[in-house]
Order: sequence, then structure tokens, then C-alpha cells
Amino acid sequence: MSDYTPSITQVRNAYVNSRNVAFHYRIDPEGRISGPAKEFERWLAEVKAEAWEEALSEAAEQGTIQIPDNPYREEK
Repeated sequence: MSDYTPSITQVRNAYVNSRNVAFHYRIDPEGRISGPAKEFERWLAEVKAEAWEEALSEAAEQGTIQIPDNPYREEK
């Protein structure tokens, strides 16, 4: 196994292309993306939020840090 790690852009492009959609981001005037790229960004935000919470729960068990709010978790 190689040590190669694809970038987020490469993974996003592969996801969008796998959805059989011509690759381009649709960006509205407010700068929001839509379509498969938006699905990917929603998934990526969830992965980051879960990783943040996992790391902080481990640190909290040690009782050595003050736990800030998760910047990746969207309020619903």
C-alpha cells in the first residue's frame, strides 16, 4: 500500500464525477454550491464534526483541557 493520500479536491471531483454529472460547481450569487458538490460538502462537514467530538471526548477523559464548541457541527 502506498503512502499517497488524495486531496479533498480530488475526492470531491471523483464523487461528483461518479454521479454522472458534468463537473462544474453551480455557485449562486451568495457563493453557495449545489448538486453533488453540496452533497459532498455536507458529508465532509459531518466527518469533521464527528472527528472533532471524538478527539475532544478523549481529551475530556483526561480532564486536561477546556472543551470549546464544535465549529463543524451545524445547529439544526
